Amino acid sequence: MNTSFYIAKRYLFSKKSRNVINLISSISVFGIAISTAAMVIVMSAFNGIEDMVVSLYSEFEPDIKISSKQGKTFDRNQINYEELESINGIQNYSRVIEEITILKHEDKWINSTMLGVEDVFIEFTNLSDKVITGSATIEDEYGAMAVIGAGLLQKLEGFIPEEPNEFESVHIYAPLRDKKASMSSKPFAIKRIQLSGRFTYNKDVDFKYFIVPIQYASEILDYKNDISWIGIDLKEGIEAETVRDELKSFLGPDFTVKTRYELNELIYKTSQTERWITLLVLGFIFILATFNMIASLSMLFLEKINDLKTIESFGGSKKMIQRIFLSEGLLINGLGVVIGVILGYVICLLQMQFEFVSLDETSKEPFPIKFLIRDGFIIMFIVGLIGFLSSYLPVKYLMKKYLN
Repeated sequence: MNTSFYIAKRYLFSKKSRNVINLISSISVFGIAISTAAMVIVMSAFNGIEDMVVSLYSEFEPDIKISSKQGKTFDRNQINYEELESINGIQNYSRVIEEITILKHEDKWINSTMLGVEDVFIEFTNLSDKVITGSATIEDEYGAMAVIGAGLLQKLEGFIPEEPNEFESVHIYAPLRDKKASMSSKPFAIKRIQLSGRFTYNKDVDFKYFIVPIQYASEILDYKNDISWIGIDLKEGIEAETVRDELKSFLGPDFTVKTRYELNELIYKTSQTERWITLLVLGFIFILATFNMIASLSMLFLEKINDLKTIESFGGSKKMIQRIFLSEGLLINGLGVVIGVILGYVICLLQMQFEFVSLDETSKEPFPIKFLIRDGFIIMFIVGLIGFLSSYLPVKYLMKKYLN
């Protein structure tokens, strides 16, 4: 065994003449352990929250969205759909009409966004799984139906009847093209539609959208062959960026092609920024926790000063003495880090297993936790670097002051 490390280990675990040194060393290990555990827990919690937020805000979005650069609509016949389907990685696609409308139910009026979609849109947005009352039916043998966001229905003070063959209905006021409000003409097309169900994705979607068949939307808006955008659903394991680049080459400069990440770029970047800011704050807390270790090393050095001079007189080099106390600091830091990592992951596993903490009191949904190997390396690098500097710099100063 290395002599410096052996002496350092004896210094760490042996009883000192001053009990306060043992106490400060124990506090150092405890502080480092708690700081490390906090890093593990917070990073795992951020991973869980990020996954939850991204799924909430991106599940309603297609993998890739194609829209026009020239305006809010384009002629659907501008695209060769046979060639579109032949592009490697594309599972399905849906043409979509999107327009701001007004909904009326009894004496309630609200602004909303109508989405006219094809049946496949329901599949790749998992609409059926998101319907909490009724069904995800947008057309039956009697005609078009609408699936409405839970927030919109709440504002309208409507409900979805549980009895079969009974439906709530609303009136849609849709703006007509090239029409202006005047005494002689009406700028809106007005239609009544039955509601088949209500869905919930997240607050933004729930209070904004209702979904109808694309043909119904085209008729009420007088869009003829025009559509707003095309949603692309990709096969499992396909890189969205690769398909996006191929679509850009295929469609040319008149179209904008964006991936789900690009559509929700602000959400992703905000989540990443919050993660790193939090990690930075925890890094500063870890630095504060190492102050006890610095105090412990300093007091131990002063207590052992005579022993060190004896070691030096027997031929021990200053580098050997420096390695003793550097090893002492690294042992304190390493012991705290190991305890902290184990403690942090145990707490996370207990939360995943028993769901002690909920996101809120009403939903009782468990606080999400997710482990990433990458985070383990990041934490070990941060605490290792801070621990080394917190050991090396004080020892170097003490050596220069007392043993020169």
